[in-house]
Amino acid sequence: MIQQGYIDGDADEQAQLASASEAMYLPYDATNQVTAQDDNSPKMPLWPFATTAATQYPLLLHYHPLMIYRHRVNKQADTLLAEMLFPEDQSQEQLARDYDYYEPITTHDSSLSRSIFSILASRLDRRDKAYNYYMDTSLMDLVDLQGNAKDGLHEANLGGSWLGLTYGFAGMYVAAGKLHITNHLPQEINQLSYRLRFRGRVLEVQLTQGSTQVQVVSGTPLMIVVDGREVEVTSKTVANG
Repeated sequence: MIQQGYIDGDADEQAQLASASEAMYLPYDATNQVTAQDDNSPKMPLWPFATTAATQYPLLLHYHPLMIYRHRVNKQADTLLAEMLFPEDQSQEQLARDYDYYEPITTHDSSLSRSIFSILASRLDRRDKAYNYYMDTSLMDLVDLQGNAKDGLHEANLGGSWLGLTYGFAGMYVAAGKLHITNHLPQEINQLSYRLRFRGRVLEVQLTQGSTQVQVVSGTPLMIVVDGREVEVTSKTVANG
């Protein structure tokens, strides 16, 4: 049942979700100190990237899955996607190790991959990487980056472009019911402004190279976290930096 913007599940559905949640885990590779996507991938041989021609990508169109899955290679952001969705479940140090581990073995054969790498690069404050991955995301169909624009638009990737701006450059996420905004604007972009609806309020976020401003456009004041500091946002602009 959908009511007031929330989806309510009955007791049985909630119990099933709780059971599924308890049965899930991300393995940890103690040798490399990285979060593993499965129990076996860290032990597999590295995909022979140096001898794979550019014309052989996407790999899944040129190699049998049993060959691909016996190597350390990723089609897209997998484990890193989980870390993007739950940013407070790992330290910045762990995120950096995971990012550095998965970046060289990810082929981005999926159009959904680069936006996640952009967002996490922003969170690590690697702004050059964040910007480059974002530009690949936003221009994907215009420059036919995947080589298949003739088949139609990558519409989910268009959503990734929005996420790159808001979750990435604006550092937006929700934890414990509280909205977080952190300015990671790259040097190539002078200003970013967008609106969102959160807990019945309409908020406007404005980022520049020197400031982070959040304002209530419609609704009552609320507490959010801006650039790591908890503040009350009202109809008057809250500025940081």
